[in-house]
Amino acid sequence: MKAPSEQPAWLSRLSDVYRRRQALVEWAYWPVVQISTALLDADSVVKEYARRGTPIPSWEPYCWELSSAASMLLCVGLIILFNRRFSLDSVRIGWHLLAHLGFTVVISLIHVVGMVLLRELVYRLMGGNYDFGDWGGELWYEYRKDFVTYLGVLVTIYVYRVVASRLISEASPITDTGDAVGDNGTRTERFLVRKLGKDFLLRSDQIEWIEAAGNYMNLHARGRVFPIRETMAALEQNLNPQNFARVHRSYIVNLDHVVSMRPEDSGDGVIQLADGSEVKLSRRYRENFLSRAQRR
Repeated sequence: MKAPSEQPAWLSRLSDVYRRRQALVEWAYWPVVQISTALLDADSVVKEYARRGTPIPSWEPYCWELSSAASMLLCVGLIILFNRRFSLDSVRIGWHLLAHLGFTVVISLIHVVGMVLLRELVYRLMGGNYDFGDWGGELWYEYRKDFVTYLGVLVTIYVYRVVASRLISEASPITDTGDAVGDNGTRTERFLVRKLGKDFLLRSDQIEWIEAAGNYMNLHARGRVFPIRETMAALEQNLNPQNFARVHRSYIVNLDHVVSMRPEDSGDGVIQLADGSEVKLSRRYRENFLSRAQRR
C-alpha cells in the first residue's frame, strides 16, 4: 500500500480543503444554487417582456423568482430531514419511496403557500396587489415543477454522499493482533486510511497530535487530517504510552513532536508542536506530561 504522502497532489489538496470547509460547503450549497438560479431566471423574464415590447417593472420578476427560491429553501431543509427518517438506503426502500411520493404533495403546498405570502407582502409594500390566479390550475402546475425539484434534491443528496465519501479520509486502527480495534494489552502501531477511493497505511509515529471532533477523533499527520470514529479513551489506551501523552480532555500529543511548553497563569499551558500547531495543556495532565517529556 502507498504511504499517505504518495497520493496525487491535486486530489490530496482538494480533499484537505474540502475537509476543512465541509460544513460551509454543505450549508452554502442550497442558498447559492437557489438564489443564483432565481436571479438568472428573473433577468431572463425581464428581457423576455422587453423583447415582446411589453416591459414590466423589473422588481416584479425578481419578486416572483426570489420568493419562490426562499420558500423552496425551507422545503429543501424539510426534504433533508424527511430523508433522514425515510432513507432510500433502507431495506424498506419500497415503503420509503411511497412516503417520499406522498411528501412531494406536502412540499409543493408549503412551497406555493410560502411564495404567495411573500409575494403578497412585497406587492403591498410596493403599493400593488398580487393575484396568484386560479388556485386549482396553478397548484397542479406548481406541483409538476416541485416534483422534479424534489427528485433533484434527493439525487443531489445521494450523489453528494458518494463524492464526499471519496474526498473525506477516514482511518481505522490496526493493532498488533490484527484486530480492527485494540483490546487491553495491544498497541495500535498503524492505521488503515481510506481516502480518494484508495487504501493507505499511516504509522502511529507519523501522527503529531490528536484532537476530539464530535463523534470523531482527528489524527493530524504531515499537515493532513485523518478522522477516525473512535473514542479518546480507546485511542489513549491503545497507543504506545512511551510516545503519546494525554494533555487535555480533547487532545493527545506525540512526545517526539513536542517543541516547547508555555505555562499560563491559570495553571494550564500551551504546547508548541514541530508542525507549528499549538495544543492546550490542561493543569490536570500537566504534571504527568512534564515528567514524561523530561525523561525523553
